[in-house]
Amino acid sequence: MKKIKVLALVVTGLLTFAFVSGCLEDDGTKLEPSPVKNRHDEGILTLYFADQDANFLLVEERALEGGAEVAPEVALSALIEGPKIGGRFATIPKETELLDIEIKDEFAYVNFNKGFVDNYMLGSAAEAMTIYSVVNTLTEFKEIKSVKFLSEGKSLDIIGSNFDFRVQVFERNEDLIGSER
Repeated sequence: MKKIKVLALVVTGLLTFAFVSGCLEDDGTKLEPSPVKNRHDEGILTLYFADQDANFLLVEERALEGGAEVAPEVALSALIEGPKIGGRFATIPKETELLDIEIKDEFAYVNFNKGFVDNYMLGSAAEAMTIYSVVNTLTEFKEIKSVKFLSEGKSLDIIGSNFDFRVQVFERNEDLIGSER
């Protein structure tokens, strides 16, 4: 039994060393994550929708027709509309309307109508999918780094939520981005 514990510790140590050394460049500095691949210049929106189990966000890219301008408002309207590719699920209540977005100092203040609050899905998985589908979609735009949610011009106050929208500002969450299997 003692040999198994020692072996497990040695294997864990070796795996940790391999992982850490793989994240370093030759000079020992840590590699930074690659920046978001922004395809807006090509007229393509990058949207994030929930997977079937609400564990991960899946990417859906959409080409805009007729030379429409790629803008945060257009991206959120498409997100509210819902996915067009199978295996992806809407994250924002259908009754939601985008009233406006104000971008200031790399913050996006996203103002939804009351339909967002009234139909907001509680529960940690559902909430994470809703919040980070919006945040990850908006942070595809280089001028946006953080998102603050509003409803009818005021900070959200959703009773029972796992998040305190009155004070929280949300940043991109790469950990929730999944891949197709």
